[in-house]
Amino acid sequence: NNNNNNSNIPLTLAESISKSSVVQSVDLNGTMISDEGCTAISHALQTTTALVSTLDLGNNRLNDSAMVALGSLLAGKCCLTELNLNKNRIGDLGAVALGRALAMNVTLNSLELSDNDIGTEGGKAIAAALMVNRQLFKRLGKEEFFLKVRAYPHQILRENKQAQGAHADRIQKGMSH
Repeated sequence: NNNNNNSNIPLTLAESISKSSVVQSVDLNGTMISDEGCTAISHALQTTTALVSTLDLGNNRLNDSAMVALGSLLAGKCCLTELNLNKNRIGDLGAVALGRALAMNVTLNSLELSDNDIGTEGGKAIAAALMVNRQLFKRLGKEEFFLKVRAYPHQILRENKQAQGAHADRIQKGMSH
């Protein structure tokens, strides 16, 4: 029953945000908010009269479905200047949804997406959004923006090198005589 109470917290918070006119920052980093909770918060931020500039949803295991809701927020009436989504489970579909929104966004200055599951397609969508939205690209600046796509294999094989050539026996044994 305690778990049911915890699942209502984002909904209660979303209701409070939508009725507030003074909230400037929402920090939910590491709170394990669900995709449904993120969707509720996104909808609340679309309806509030408050000028919320910072939203921190890092370290929450959010998936692609939550990014669709955040994409609607970013593409619509939005005052966010900073959005942290690091250490979630955002994949290519979520990155594509964010990319579509970024192409239309006029306020965001900072977007943190590190430590997610974004692959090549998602990276391309984010990069394409920056090419379309020249205002966002100018605000971020060449020095402030970088996109690094790292591909990790699902299995990392350990390579055990063997020495070859002259004196290979001594290298293999740690140069002992």
